Order: sequence, then structure tokens, then C-alpha cells
Amino acid sequence: MSAESWSKRWRSGVFILYAVVMLAGVLMPFPAKADTATVCVQASDPAEKHRACTQVIASGGWSGPNLAWAFGSRGQAAIGLGDAQGALADLNQGILLNPTIAALFGERGKLYYRLGRYPAALNDFDQAILLDPSIPLTYSLRANTHLRMGNYHRAIDDFSQKIRLTGDDPFTLNNRGLAYYEFGDYDRALADFDRALQQQPHYAPGYVNRGLVHVDRGNPRRAIADYSAAIKVDPKFALAWSNRGNAYLELEDWQKAKADFESALALAPDMVEALHGRGITRVHLGETDDGIDDFDLALQLDPNNADVFTSRGAAYAHLGAFERAIEDFDQALKLDPENSVAFTNRGMAYFDRSKYGKAIDDFNQAIERDPSAARAVQQRGLAFCRIGNIDGAYEDMLLVEQLSRDLWSEIEAILRSADYLDNVGRGSEAPINEAALRTWLTDGCPKAGTTNRKANRGDIRQRSLHLDRRS
Repeated sequence: MSAESWSKRWRSGVFILYAVVMLAGVLMPFPAKADTATVCVQASDPAEKHRACTQVIASGGWSGPNLAWAFGSRGQAAIGLGDAQGALADLNQGILLNPTIAALFGERGKLYYRLGRYPAALNDFDQAILLDPSIPLTYSLRANTHLRMGNYHRAIDDFSQKIRLTGDDPFTLNNRGLAYYEFGDYDRALADFDRALQQQPHYAPGYVNRGLVHVDRGNPRRAIADYSAAIKVDPKFALAWSNRGNAYLELEDWQKAKADFESALALAPDMVEALHGRGITRVHLGETDDGIDDFDLALQLDPNNADVFTSRGAAYAHLGAFERAIEDFDQALKLDPENSVAFTNRGMAYFDRSKYGKAIDDFNQAIERDPSAARAVQQRGLAFCRIGNIDGAYEDMLLVEQLSRDLWSEIEAILRSADYLDNVGRGSEAPINEAALRTWLTDGCPKAGTTNRKANRGDIRQRSLHLDRRS
């Protein structure tokens, strides 16, 4: 089973989450007991800060805007103590007391963001910018939210505004580069990652993210160089090891890929992508049962990962356990109905069980979702052949020749090994001609089947974001 059996998994970028404290250092008039008030607003220890703010609030000596700041500061402390609900209650109260303080909306937006409530976070960042459009950090926070929500163009606009206000910094360039990358503008993404690395040559996330661009441009070796640079800068950066393993998968260097995934797992034992990748390499190295064990563990950690179900299904099919394979492909398609790879692989499992009608239906679905899915076209042609649709099979084989030289070579090898060229009056070294191909198809495509077919591999598009809190 070749590299095509599984899934490319490069889309693992490093996203920088800004964690600047928006309320700290804000000047305000302090009433009586200024020492307690100072601790409430400026203390770095969240427990100390929370106690001081509680005293200030309970004293009854604060009202209006000052009381709003006290609630906001206590809410900030509650976040540090892990009390999200208490923090939200305090920030809500602060905003209720004074809905004109941009920093309060910014802090609540950050909390919503951490809770995964991105639309609510976006509303708060919008309001914060409306109240005070001069705070650069708020643009970064709103851009981060747009990035999470898939609003890549808006994220780019906000990161650009932040850069206009403060100038370049590697972290904002990194995040804008990721937005460009997700938007499909690889040239601008590469330019931002290059600029980030020029400013900070020892910036490991920049190397990892630049590697994403190189892989998507078909340059896995350049990606490996960037991932290796990231590992040199930070040997404990698990994502760099995992992504380099993915690049080695592209080169079908199974041993190096496996070693990198194991290095990633030594640093992050619950890293789903690394488990998935190691499972793929194990199957290719003949360790199919161990590979399935890795897929099982990955699914325990992430039970909604359609791509791991697809890979495990391919492993079961490799073992001849077609019913279990089909169950996994069914689950993958339930989770991701647009998964062309799962349709192709399920079609191949049906083909192996001689259910050619169902196989053709699945191949049609795969091709509808991805017209360049050469493996689905090839397998549909073989299924047409088996049911006697010679014209349909012939047209698919011609299309395979256009889409994938490697897959067409499989057909050529079969025709040559079965002497079809000699049978139609051509030497065994001659190019494949229509007569030879049609004769083979009319004979029912002998020798085409499990032994000379490879399962399909497509893209894993899940993002495993490394949240690096710096500014």
C-alpha cells in the first residue's frame, strides 16, 4: 500500500494568541484606601487581586465608572483563577455600570474567545473598537477571532490595521500569514512568514508555518528544511516534529516519518495528528495491527475526526476486513459528507466485495466532489469494466492517463504483463493503443484488483493550533 493510502496532514499551523492584559496600567482616580485599590487594579497575582477587588466592591466607597473598573479587574482575576463564570458575571456587571469603557468589552471578548464563543467575542471586539479605535491590540484580538471563524479576508484587514498602527512584529506577521494561507494567497503568506523570520531568525513558529506553504506548493523537501530549522530552534516543539513527519510521508520515507511522529508523541502523547501519522507509517511498514491501535487511540481522543476513520477503514480494507472498513468509511462520511477520499475508499471496499453498482455510486460521489480524483476515476473504470460497460470504462481509462501518470502506469503494467500488446499485433514495448486497451476491458480487466490497486489519499484539513501566548 502506497502513500496514496491515507491522508496528507500538513495543515497544522502555529497561531499566536495575544494575551496582553487590557485593564492593567489604566489610569483612574482612586478614592479612599488607595493601597487596596492599587492592588485591585495592578496586582499580578490573581488571588491577591481578587481579594483586593472584593474588598473594594464590598466597601461601598466606589460607584459609577470606578466601580465598573473594580468589577472588571475582579473579572480579570477570576479568569486567572480559572473561574470563567465568575469572570463573566463581573465583566457583565462592569459593562452594565459603564458601557463606555472599551477595555471592559475587550476583556469580555477575550473571555468569550477562550470559551469558544466566537460570535460573542466578535461583537465585543467590534464595540471596543467603536469606543476606542486607537488600541492596536483590539484589532489583533478581533483578527484572531475572524481567523477562527473562517473570515480570512476580515482577519487580514484587522492584522493589517494593527501593523499600520504599531509597525511590523513577528507575531502579527505570523498570524496574518496564516490568514493569507487559509485564504489561499500563498505568495502573501510566504512573504509574511519570511518577514517574521527576518525580524526574529530564531522564531520556530515562523519556520513551521512557512513549511505549510512549501508543502502545499509541492515542495516537501523545502518544508522539511523549515521544520528542521524549527526543531533546531526548539527541540521540544512537538508540532514541528509532527509536521516534518507529514512531509516525509509525502516522500514515502516511512522510517523517517515514523521516527518524527514518535518524537512528537514523546513530547505530546495525546497529539492526535502524530498518532494518526504514526498509524499510517506503521501500516506501510507492515505493522497494520499496530497502526490500527494508533488510529483507535486517536479516535478515543478525537471521536469526530473523519480523516482518522478514513485511515482506519483503509487499514481494515488492507487486512481484508471489508465490513469493518465500510463501517469506518460510513462514519467518516457522516462526519464529513464532502470527503472525497472516504467515498473513493468505500467504493473500493464495495469493489472488493463485487458490489460494483454501489462502488460506481461512491466513485461518482467522489468525482463530483473532486473532479481531479484520479484514483476514483480509475476504479470507476474498472467497475464499469466488470459490469460490461466497455465504453464507460474506456473513457475513464483515457481520463486517468490525463490525470495521473502513476495510475496510468498501473494499467500499462497490467496490459504488458498479460501480453495484450502482443495479442493485437504490437510488441510488448510498444505504447498502449486503443485495440489493446479495449481488448483487455472486453475480457473483464483481468489482473486488476486488490493486488495491484492502492487506496486513495486526500487532504486532512483539521487545524491543530499551537496557542503561544505572547505579544
